[in-house]
Amino acid sequence: MEWERLLKERLEFDINMHFLARYIAPGDTLLDLRGCLGRYALAFA
Repeated sequence: MEWERLLKERLEFDINMHFLARYIAPGDTLLDLRGCLGRYALAFA
């Protein structure tokens, strides 16, 4: 499953979080359009 894959392959998750954090500032509002499981949205919540 995709949920477990991102836990096992942590490097992919960490790289994506690094780049997302460049554009998402504290206090920003996020809209999760259900493109996947929401793991990144949960990390920013």
